[in-house]
Amino acid sequence: MPVPVPVPVPVPVPENSHSNPGGRSDDRARAESAGSGTVLRLASRASALSFLADGFAHELRGPLNALVLDLELIAQTATGKDASGKGVEERIQGMRQSVRRLDALIGRFTGALDLSRDRERCDIAAVTAEVIDVVGPRLRRQGVAVEIDTGDASRPLDGHGLLWHALLNLAINATEALERGGTLAVRVARAVSGDEGRSGATTVTITDDGGGIDPAVLPRIWEPGFTTREGHAGLGLPVARELLRELGGAVAIAPERGGARATVTL
Repeated sequence: MPVPVPVPVPVPVPENSHSNPGGRSDDRARAESAGSGTVLRLASRASALSFLADGFAHELRGPLNALVLDLELIAQTATGKDASGKGVEERIQGMRQSVRRLDALIGRFTGALDLSRDRERCDIAAVTAEVIDVVGPRLRRQGVAVEIDTGDASRPLDGHGLLWHALLNLAINATEALERGGTLAVRVARAVSGDEGRSGATTVTITDDGGGIDPAVLPRIWEPGFTTREGHAGLGLPVARELLRELGGAVAIAPERGGARATVTL
């Protein structure tokens, strides 16, 4: 015979009261929300690293091949000059340049892992240029023409890592829309009165002509987990928006001449 299981009787809780004294329920809710946000950011960063790794491996081959060639030629011509007329010292200088290129590539990649720079002081235009440089290998392989204009929009901001990560997510989104080639236009400028309702702000626009956005999905692009691309986590845009909000900024995405334009306002 089945044993009856006692059913708990709900106890009414007075309005504005808490199950734990001192507002600990609110604290717990805030902690859980913060924890969830951290998980989304880390997942987004991991997705971005996966994207960068492809271009990183491709870019490494150039300087590595140059190093191997120079070493072989030095071995063949320990004294004098090789068939190209270059001496050992010139070859060594070429190797130094290859090593510097490798060091710069590694620095770009590991920068995505450095959480300590999230609130480091930076220049908005400089960070924008860094991000476009990072996605450059993928853009070149896809035959994308890049137009970047930072003008005289230099402005300091305490949030290098946060801005870098947010702009990277937006740049990746545009790059993936340009898998068949096209143009990526990036502009940093000081907003004039009436722009986004924030006179004196700095705007970063990332525009692609990669086919545009289906109006039916446009309202959902900020939902965590929503994506129209197979194998994607759908975290890049919502995380970018949260990071920019943390910096006191905002982002909007709209269709633009057969493509899309992301406008960041800071």
